[in-house]
Amino acid sequence: MTGDPAALDTMIKRYEASPVEHERMTLVTALGSFGQWELLEKALDYAIEQVPDRIRFMPLVAAAGNPAAGDHLWPWFEANLERMQSMHPMLFERVVAAFVPGPGLVDPDRTRAFCKTLLEKQPRLRDVLALSLERLAVNAAFRQRKR
Repeated sequence: MTGDPAALDTMIKRYEASPVEHERMTLVTALGSFGQWELLEKALDYAIEQVPDRIRFMPLVAAAGNPAAGDHLWPWFEANLERMQSMHPMLFERVVAAFVPGPGLVDPDRTRAFCKTLLEKQPRLRDVLALSLERLAVNAAFRQRKR
């Protein structure tokens, strides 16, 4: 979805007005699908600040799979890590598992160093980081083969 600022505003208003949890989940997931970085960044900031913890991971995971996010998403992840760590540990692990092997491909060495530091700070993330780094290695190998 390319979208424009009006589409983002409409989506947020509809999300906020909806009494139906399934619709709210669908709308919040769609926040991670904007094709313009400026809109996606606003949508992700909104998600971190306004979306309840139980579904906050959904737009973040959707954004991690969004090819339009390109080179912007990994630096955004690093810069916003503190804001995301307040999430329930299991839900935060979902975000980590989505960001490391996808957006982390922008700079695999930087991503590995980041994960090493994160593991030192949060040993409970050992399993998800190991799995995510393994997926990063596989993705990096596929990318090399394509070149």
